[in-house]
Amino acid sequence: MPITVKRRTETINIVLDQEKAQELINLGHDLTNALNSRVKVEGGNPRARKLAQRIEALKEECAADTLTLELRALPFSKWKRVLEDNTPDPKKPLGRDMVGLASDAVAMMAVTAVVGGEPLPEQDLTNDALRKAFNEMTDGQLTIIVQAVMKLNGEAADPKAAFDLASKTLESSGN
Repeated sequence: MPITVKRRTETINIVLDQEKAQELINLGHDLTNALNSRVKVEGGNPRARKLAQRIEALKEECAADTLTLELRALPFSKWKRVLEDNTPDPKKPLGRDMVGLASDAVAMMAVTAVVGGEPLPEQDLTNDALRKAFNEMTDGQLTIIVQAVMKLNGEAADPKAAFDLASKTLESSGN
């Protein structure tokens, strides 16, 4: 029986309108503060509720300006090639071309790519088209993409720690 590998996937959303993205971030901080407030009001927390409603409304407004990418991890050889192509000096991995890494990887990893509910055409998912788009992004936007790419391809997918913890838990509980 042949070995079948099922690579991990992850879906990420990048709000392309930075003004709205920053407003969402600010509202999120305000909501966190409101939820952590020690002031208790009968009937719940009306301030938190209003903030949550505003976030949901703004999320709807941002839908047309949101890039949604479903990414699937690359096989090792392809991932290694992406790293090598975008690391001019292997002794200085922090000098890596992050835009190049993101565009090369996403061009191969994208299972689906949608902006505002509309699928992106294939010509917008080439290395060159992605590089052009990613060059226009802020560090904060590009970081979301790079972190997803690195997580899917660079983190160990080894469940041993979870297996060990589950075994110890079950042994200690007598189950």
